[in-house]
Amino acid sequence: SKEQMMVITVCGPGGSGKTTLVKRLYSNIQKEKSIECYAWVFVTQTFKFEAALRQMAQGLYRSVGDKPPGDIDNMVVDRLRELLINFLQDRRYVLILDDVWDREVLEKIQTVLPSNSRSAIIITTRDETVDSKSLLEGRCLFKVDPLDHTMAWDLFCKVAFRGAEPKGR
Repeated sequence: SKEQMMVITVCGPGGSGKTTLVKRLYSNIQKEKSIECYAWVFVTQTFKFEAALRQMAQGLYRSVGDKPPGDIDNMVVDRLRELLINFLQDRRYVLILDDVWDREVLEKIQTVLPSNSRSAIIITTRDETVDSKSLLEGRCLFKVDPLDHTMAWDLFCKVAFRGAEPKGR
């Protein structure tokens, strides 16, 4: 309900549960329908801006029950940018950027996002400085630490053996 765009960063080492945590939040957003539109973009070390924009557009259109334009696979970056800006202009949205390795990704993605109030970008990353020079004002940082050995073993056993208590360490 804040009157500014929020950038929420969930950071921690690989395997610490960042994506799992954000997937749970994303699932709640989808079920509650409290956010007008949303999309999940898998960012990799080999980030391709055009592919990310396509993924974003497809997810956003699906979230409101629409089909993306038929020529989306052939759109150039400028046309994709225009499409996204127009689509998001008056909407409240959440964009998940999963596994961001470089702050350049955020800088590029921000060029297609209108800074609507009450919208958010949620980032998972191993590097907490990814959004340190964010162009957006609102910023929250959540650090996720890996489980200690005992807790990790207990969790593994509960999942792998369907709730059975571990017999040994």
